[in-house]
Parts: sequence; C-alpha cells; structure tokens
Amino acid sequence: MSEASWSRYDLLQATVTGHQAYGLVLSTEDGLRAFIEDAYVADGPINRDDWPEVGAELTAMVLGATRDERLRLSSRASDLELVRSVPDVSAAMGAWAEYRGTEPRSQAAADSFLATPGAAGVLEWVLKQPRSWRGRTEAEWLIARISSDRRASMWPDGLT
Repeated sequence: MSEASWSRYDLLQATVTGHQAYGLVLSTEDGLRAFIEDAYVADGPINRDDWPEVGAELTAMVLGATRDERLRLSSRASDLELVRSVPDVSAAMGAWAEYRGTEPRSQAAADSFLATPGAAGVLEWVLKQPRSWRGRTEAEWLIARISSDRRASMWPDGLT
C-alpha cells in the first residue's frame, strides 16, 4: 500500500517499532511510517506496560495522515469490527455525521440515516464509545425511538 493507495477506514498490517509517550510507533508492510495515539490502542484504558511489544504485528485501521505523511492508525477492536461489518464505512459514517448535523433532529432525518446501509453497524460502534462522548448519547436517544419492527430488521440477533 503506497501513500497514494490508502484511504480512511482501510485496514492494514503494521509492525510496532517503538513506544513513545503519546503512543505506538509503527511501520506498515509497505514501509510507511505510522503511529497509534494511546487513546486508539485499545477500547478502554490500557497501561503502557500492556501495549503491544516492539516487533508485534497489528491489524490497524487508517484514521488519516499527518502533514509529514505519517499514517494515523487505530487498533481498537471496535474500530476494526466497524470496518469488517459495514460494507461502505465512509458512506455510513458520512450519513451518521449528516444526521448529527441536522438541527433540530427530525424523524425524517432519523429515518434517512436509519435507511442507509451500515446504519446498524455504525450505531453498534457508537455504543462502544466512551459514555462521555455526545455521539453515544445521541445514538442511545435514537435507538430508544426506533420501532420494534425496524429494530428487529436492523438487528435480527438483537442489539449487542
């Protein structure tokens, strides 16, 4: 994967090459420089002693790149699950951002978001984020107002 061939939400393999105060330093399989900030190493708080060791191979999701072309990555299980479960993560996250940007939140805006492919996966991902994140509160509010029929069609095995 060259610098021009990666996109946000892509999954890639990387090797931990070092630990810094801010997080992990990595190198991708194509030799690109990358890092994972401490908040994106795991879903919950994690001690530095529990970070992956130097030499460990990780699967990570691309968050973006810095001005000096280092890739920003996440190895949080919830982020990896999102990418693996939602066919077009970029479109689904765009629909979520569009819904969150509507004021006031209308039923039409909710219905539009809920009709997008991947809405169920995005809401499941949001529910795994810290309780302090406003988006999680908004997702809980939205889910509480979904009809039981729609909920059953979105989550046939129940909401996890």
